[in-house]
Amino acid sequence: MRPVTQAALWSLAFPAVHGPAHAAVETYDCALSRDGTRMDLRFDLDPASFAPPVDAAEPPRRRVSRVRMEGTEIEAEAIMGQDGARGFWASAQGLLMTVSPDGTARMSDHGERPWQGQCKEIG
Repeated sequence: MRPVTQAALWSLAFPAVHGPAHAAVETYDCALSRDGTRMDLRFDLDPASFAPPVDAAEPPRRRVSRVRMEGTEIEAEAIMGQDGARGFWASAQGLLMTVSPDGTARMSDHGERPWQGQCKEIG
């Protein structure tokens, strides 16, 4: 058996060794402030959930972001803009978070002024 054929067969036999490539989930660590109050927030999103369907019969993918702030965790809708912006929308909590490619962050809630700060991708 030729070495190339043998290697191909081994990769089919042992997918754990040569598993499929997956886009990594992006995690952002944010420091926000408003009126002298600081809030730390962390959220993630999966860029693969924004990929077009492989088959037209596929159901729509959920674009979920897990958000951790002030000791609580909520599930929100992930946002990924064409300009590289990232963020989330949590309708039940009335939160809209946007992070520009340079890390500048803004989160609107029910307050008169938005939370502002910086986010850094950590994974």
